Amino acid sequence: MAEKDLYEPLIPILKAEFEDNEWEGYKFEITSEGVFSEEVEEKHPIVKEVKNKFDKQLRPDLIAWNDDEIIIIEVKDDPFLYEDLYQGRGYAEVLGQTKVFLLSDKNFNTDQQRFLMRRQDMLNYGGVKTFTGLIMLDNEMIKWNEYPY
Repeated sequence: MAEKDLYEPLIPILKAEFEDNEWEGYKFEITSEGVFSEEVEEKHPIVKEVKNKFDKQLRPDLIAWNDDEIIIIEVKDDPFLYEDLYQGRGYAEVLGQTKVFLLSDKNFNTDQQRFLMRRQDMLNYGGVKTFTGLIMLDNEMIKWNEYPY
């Protein structure tokens, strides 16, 4: 399954996760093409500013947002790579946000998981916390490596 094919089926799973954990009121958007709703740009003017100043290079796969924050959601259809940890963080940092969800239908391999257990700082750096999880479409759930709530 291609990465972009995971976006639509992932949104209801994320909505359920949020509602089950008292994160109600978040809206979700597919933003992989660099297009954000007018409502997001109105509530979070930094989005429009970054797009204008950096030639529309702001392309997180998905976002969850409310009036107070934007959560960056990066989706992968391959096992996680080193650079995946920094892609979402980069978007969060430029927008002044603090949470990134890095999700894949394939998890970190065992060696990577052990490494990250020793190097938690790689998931929590510069005020940005990255939460990773395994997308389980058949079960309509996310198996979080560390719960974000």
